[in-house]
Amino acid sequence: MNFDRVLEDRVLIRELVDEDHRPGRIAQLASVVHYLAWNLGRLAFGRLRRYGRAAVNFGTPLSLRAWLSSAPVGVLDWPKEQRLPALEGLARELMQRIGAIVPVTPVPLAAAALLTFDQLVIPRASLLERMDALRDRLREVNGKVVRGGSGIEDIWDRAWRMLHLRRLVVQDGSSLVVLPRGRPLLEYYANSIAHLLPVRGERVPFHKEHDRDTALPRLKRLSGEMGEGKAT
Repeated sequence: MNFDRVLEDRVLIRELVDEDHRPGRIAQLASVVHYLAWNLGRLAFGRLRRYGRAAVNFGTPLSLRAWLSSAPVGVLDWPKEQRLPALEGLARELMQRIGAIVPVTPVPLAAAALLTFDQLVIPRASLLERMDALRDRLREVNGKVVRGGSGIEDIWDRAWRMLHLRRLVVQDGSSLVVLPRGRPLLEYYANSIAHLLPVRGERVPFHKEHDRDTALPRLKRLSGEMGEGKAT
């Protein structure tokens, strides 16, 4: 399975961004209430949007009965410290099978393409070219690209709706700007297909201190749709 949006994604990466930042129960409750109130408000004003694509692939079943027949006798009854190393091979094969058929939805593909650049301001044309190249690479390894036969601009447009809605990427003229605070989530989604794609260049570790980068275009609130903005 793969998704254009995982509802709990920010919670899942919180400790990676800052190991010392572990909100208490009250803070977590406040976050849930804010999320519900925000979406109810968007629903009331007709601005609630779908969360993008979700895709599922089914692979060839693995027979555990057949595996047990070739495994050491009584392996499941061994002490834990002996049993786990014996089961590691089975776990590795399962992960390889899952990884080979993970669907590639628009957001992970776009996130992976954005992160191949070593700058935060990326020409839109260059991004589309990179996404097209990555899609070709996925075809070579039999990657399951959702709507893979569509034009690359159509795939980007579907990803852009989610990236822009969540304030991960903004547009500045003919360029796209990756906001520092959005980078952790881009990493999260790109990692779902990283095993299928070559990694170009070293990725800069992210940290919430990157939010203070003053060299980037700033956002200006528009008077139009709620939550919409552009870089100036």
